[in-house]
Amino acid sequence: MRALCVFVLITVLTVAAARIVKAGVAIGVHGGIARTALDGDRPAKASYGSRTGLVVGAEFDVDIHPSTRLSLQPSLIQRGAKMAFEVAGESQPVDSAEVHLDYFSLPLLVKVETLRGRFYVSGGLEMGLLLDARYKTSDEDIDLGPELDDYSLAADFGLGYAIP
Repeated sequence: MRALCVFVLITVLTVAAARIVKAGVAIGVHGGIARTALDGDRPAKASYGSRTGLVVGAEFDVDIHPSTRLSLQPSLIQRGAKMAFEVAGESQPVDSAEVHLDYFSLPLLVKVETLRGRFYVSGGLEMGLLLDARYKTSDEDIDLGPELDDYSLAADFGLGYAIP
């Protein structure tokens, strides 16, 4: 619920700010999947695997040049990993636990468009706010929030195709 409230608040504020701007403004939505994994110290006889989560968000683009836009893309992203442990008598490791990390993400990107505005390249910074962090097994559901940083910062680069 907290994630939805933050998302709606940022979206409303961004739309309100976009209406003030006199330049061209484009508003859209995006969605997809995120496949993530963890790395680093792990328990003995364990290995990490990837987890697939959902991505849903909005896009607010403001023209700053005829072929360049400033893009704000508030999103909700599910990330995490699976953990598999070696079990005596089993030939393959057994998936035993999952780490679920839910983020509110706020990328601020510069988009440079080509080919009549359909294809674009983008790059910029993304700030993430950890909304929920859980370690789940068949027996446990542990809150990892106190153990993790609340914020993340990333550099984003991408290619895209705009559907009119």
